[in-house]
Amino acid sequence: MAKNQPVYFEVYRYTSLGYTLQDTLGDLIEQGEITQDKSTEIMKAFDKAMNEGLASMDLPPVKMKGPIKEYRHTDSVWTLVLNDAKVDFGDDTLTTSKLKLVACDGQINKVDKK
Repeated sequence: MAKNQPVYFEVYRYTSLGYTLQDTLGDLIEQGEITQDKSTEIMKAFDKAMNEGLASMDLPPVKMKGPIKEYRHTDSVWTLVLNDAKVDFGDDTLTTSKLKLVACDGQINKVDKK
């Protein structure tokens, strides 16, 4: 990877949208419409678009409560699993028996400009 080239997390590939895109690209490869290299290029563009698009959104704060069942921090990615969680979106509240939260270091692509 080139120096100072942004790093984009691939976590959004594991959403409904990401799975659907991967399935569609797989079908196109099988049909001979695109190459594996083109599929990889498209997935990298997807990663970039999701990371940059969500980072630029002005979203209200979300509050979460619940006992932590497990947690992990690896390669700038936090994974937390909460039991009996309550998520407060301001006007709306969601309760669930299990909540898995994956959070990536938002500062990873910031360049120190001294």
